Amino acid sequence: MALFDFLKKKKEEPVQEETEKGPWELAYQAQPDVYQGPDGNLLMNFTLTEGTETILPVDPQRMFRIKGQEVSDIRLGLCSLQEKEIIAVLPYYGSIQALSSYVQDIQGQYVLLRGLSHEELQKLAREVSEAGKRQAVLQNAFARNLEFLSRDEADPETVQRVFANEKVQLFTFEDVRFPTGNILCADPFCTLTDEDELTLLEETVPAGTYPVSLAIVHMPHDSVRIAGMKLAISETPAETYQPAETWYMRNGLHKEGLMGFAVEAGLACFADEKAAEAARAFFRTWKEEHPGVSFYNEYFAPLFRESYEAYPDLQRDEGDFIRWQIPDSEEEIVICASGYGDGYYSTFCGYDSQEKLSEIVAMFIDPQLFEENDHDEA
Repeated sequence: MALFDFLKKKKEEPVQEETEKGPWELAYQAQPDVYQGPDGNLLMNFTLTEGTETILPVDPQRMFRIKGQEVSDIRLGLCSLQEKEIIAVLPYYGSIQALSSYVQDIQGQYVLLRGLSHEELQKLAREVSEAGKRQAVLQNAFARNLEFLSRDEADPETVQRVFANEKVQLFTFEDVRFPTGNILCADPFCTLTDEDELTLLEETVPAGTYPVSLAIVHMPHDSVRIAGMKLAISETPAETYQPAETWYMRNGLHKEGLMGFAVEAGLACFADEKAAEAARAFFRTWKEEHPGVSFYNEYFAPLFRESYEAYPDLQRDEGDFIRWQIPDSEEEIVICASGYGDGYYSTFCGYDSQEKLSEIVAMFIDPQLFEENDHDEA
């Protein structure tokens, strides 16, 4: 009787319909294949197959460890069932970036890709390979540029290469105020705001207005960059260059400074001492009135975007230079991006045939290191 009742109850219970599977359940979950290379290091490979919706990890290096060992060599194999061939084996992280337009959904540390056609896999292989070649060339040029920046001397030919190269476009801000003639070369948002680290050039110029020029270069297979900035003191060409000696005041004492200046915010400027004082006063007041708010994002970013809108062919889309009129002040500062960003940059004083100061220059990039034929050889 009890068994009958049990069977009867089971028969009367409604049969649950099988729920329809979603795209994540239907997609292929790519699993890592791990090999040991000839050098003993581990290699991890994932496979992306033609016409197959696939789930791939975003950051497998962090997600997978083999016997506690991190795998640094990770690749993505592109497989065609139609042609029964492996189209390419690509660097994983370069591939996952190039696949962004094929992403259907993201969940946690995984992305769901739609099925790619044979032609799309071939296109992906070409794009990633070409991007890898460009990256290798740029890394090589960047390493050589670091050697260029480490020089403690300059000659007219070197300066000419940065500011008067046929591939360089000179953009000049005319009549920039220097009311004291005491000049600083600095990161406008770091060293310029730190009175203990504020360095001035030993050389001074007559109080007045001077042009500040930016050397702008369109890098092959890269974005536009600023190769250097120049403060022209006279129209007489410089024939010799010397490192710009600097000094700073600490505890009431005149201290000898280092040649050049450090950049931590990716920006640089020439500034008059009075403009630097006005800038520091503005920063202090602004931060007091906007506690916890990024003064760059809220105040300066819109100014740089306005600059880009005015000169879109000369800078990146977030803006690379501004002529900043300091609020509640007559002072101004030309601010520009420092080549490839943070670092330590040398400053040089150029002298004419009469040994008079003709110009002051800071160089960020040697354009010759990034010429087109370097990329063609890659």
